[in-house]
Amino acid sequence: MEKLEQIKVIANNLKTGPTKAVKALHKLVFEREGDRGNRKRLREFGGFAFASGSVEYKNKLTYVDTYLGWGDLVAICNILAVDYAGTKKELGQRICDYLMDFDSLDDANDERRDAEEDAIGDDNDVREVNDDEDEDEASNEDEDDRQPDRIMSSTRNKFTMTFKDVEDSIRSFSGDEKYPVTHWISDFEEAAELYCWTDIQKLIEFAEKSLRGLARLHIKGERGLTSWKKLKRALQDEFSDRMNSAELHRQMDKRKMKVLTALRFYASGSYQNCVGSNVHMRISQTSVSRCIHNVTNILNLPEVFNTWVYFPNNIQELQEIRNK
Repeated sequence: MEKLEQIKVIANNLKTGPTKAVKALHKLVFEREGDRGNRKRLREFGGFAFASGSVEYKNKLTYVDTYLGWGDLVAICNILAVDYAGTKKELGQRICDYLMDFDSLDDANDERRDAEEDAIGDDNDVREVNDDEDEDEASNEDEDDRQPDRIMSSTRNKFTMTFKDVEDSIRSFSGDEKYPVTHWISDFEEAAELYCWTDIQKLIEFAEKSLRGLARLHIKGERGLTSWKKLKRALQDEFSDRMNSAELHRQMDKRKMKVLTALRFYASGSYQNCVGSNVHMRISQTSVSRCIHNVTNILNLPEVFNTWVYFPNNIQELQEIRNK
């Protein structure tokens, strides 16, 4: 192997991979950000000429540790289609070792493809057991012939990780004015592009787990947030600093109405229609239901419930409350 582009999987990843991941690899190889020619230069890259343990090798590892983050190295592993498990130091060393020896890099790609094909074969065996026994055997064989290629094409570049893997590289958002929501969304979407997250991964695996404080309370009290786009819009509506005084008062009145409606229901124990028809509220039964649902969800959060709600733990405490 004389050039990186001769490894087909990597050539395809260089062509279709996220710009930030390609830029990270370019920075590791050439020690500069580069430009629009990054992909071409990387395709023509012939590997590091130094040997393991040499001064140049140690200098490269020092550069990687200083100027590239853990997330950058994970993205580079994704481009090179190699294992990304391990510490930042281990990743940097693994990448440099592979870039010194393209044959070993190609072998690592082959091993990964074989492992994926074995996993797909096992998955197909399970599917065959669950197939309808009345289906035509010949059509099943045709389907089995086509299925691995379809699944392989969709999983070959699949990139999975958990929130624990990236929590140190994603800054949490709490609604604090010092960290505007627009900045957090921009930083989060950059990370999502770098790590190749799907929309559902952004919503469930990473975004919701990155919220703290007021932001988490607000999202827990909202309904219908079934996509990253809706979650992002809800955060922008709630925490955007581009709000005039009229809109601010409107939002405050809306929240106050939600709380008062729920408190009215808690206090009276009445039907929702009766609460909504109160002369001071005048809202529909469905709106009353939403208010009760949202406020109850927030009150049941541990950080709220354990701080503001207290029940007597023994007869003495109960008697003291009764005497009051």
